[in-house]
Amino acid sequence: MAGLLSAESYPSWWNFTPPDSTALVGIQWETVRPSDFGDAVSTELFGAGSVGLPELPLLLETRQMLVSGPDLLAIASGSFPSAAFRAQASALKFKRAMYRDTELWIASDRASLSMAHVSDALVLVGSRKTLQDAIDRSLLETGRQYSPLLSRAARIAPGKDLWIVADALPDALASRFVPLDASAANFEGSVAIGNGLSLDARFERDSKQSASESADVLKAAVHSLPLILRSLEVSTESNTVFLTLQVDRTQMDATLRRADSGSDAPDIPAQPAEPQPNNAQPMNGAVNPGPKAVEHPAQSVAGSVAPTPGAAPVAAAATPRPAAPAPATTPVASAVPAPAAEKRPAVPQVIRIYGLDEGVREILLEPAR
Repeated sequence: MAGLLSAESYPSWWNFTPPDSTALVGIQWETVRPSDFGDAVSTELFGAGSVGLPELPLLLETRQMLVSGPDLLAIASGSFPSAAFRAQASALKFKRAMYRDTELWIASDRASLSMAHVSDALVLVGSRKTLQDAIDRSLLETGRQYSPLLSRAARIAPGKDLWIVADALPDALASRFVPLDASAANFEGSVAIGNGLSLDARFERDSKQSASESADVLKAAVHSLPLILRSLEVSTESNTVFLTLQVDRTQMDATLRRADSGSDAPDIPAQPAEPQPNNAQPMNGAVNPGPKAVEHPAQSVAGSVAPTPGAAPVAAAATPRPAAPAPATTPVASAVPAPAAEKRPAVPQVIRIYGLDEGVREILLEPAR
């Protein structure tokens, strides 16, 4: 029982969460913000096209956030000294108001979110009505209701840097952080980025068969995911689908470097080999002077793809094209014998390979006999 209670305990400031929330997103912002994933998460929180959190400097540097929906309420835990908070809110044209001894900062645009400065360690962000409802709930001594999602969140949040629980997918809030194109129930997912990337997620379908079908679709789509997610493992148990991913720090750094360098782009199609001269003797007896030295860049030798710098190039000698046979119905061939062909001089063939670290490399072939 003690272990169960510990697993379901959570910070008291989570209790501002509306009891009818359908999704919760928890973020250790002080860890996520400077990480490789900080920009992506920030895009969903601040600025145009996001959930609409104000770009208040103190809010941008908060320690932790809990965001709930559908009536969006963000609870930020950090350091919000009153004087600095007032100065920054005023600079962004927020208007000060009071509600039940709590300082509100109302956005000048009615469509934008407002803020409640609960204390120097806690700020709420939401519509004015959502903020007032949250304050009212916090003052109740009896009959207070809590979101059932809080106990689920408390089980998966410890040690995680970003976690999500949702009654169902798709969800207006959760789907911003879960790029999962599937209908699902009871979604739970978490990410830890302290020493690489660790991802665990699960969701339910309405039957075992539906879960199996969803898993098959996800497995088929893994190759199209961002490079760092392509080792995602998908499994099922009854009507539940499980997703797991473990990438250590070394692997993650290497993967991100590859993505930054553009090496995740599709392979360049192989270039066809250049046509080779016809070395056969013409029927009029003229001497074919033989092939000139063939110059092949490294990317077109034997039709191979250009190697990356430092990689061993692929080289192969091109085979001369055989002469086409004379037509069987040629009257000259049947009546007049062709003049004897002169013996052509032996001319060496040379293949040159460009693009190597050591410069141009030449391969001398034995002359044709």
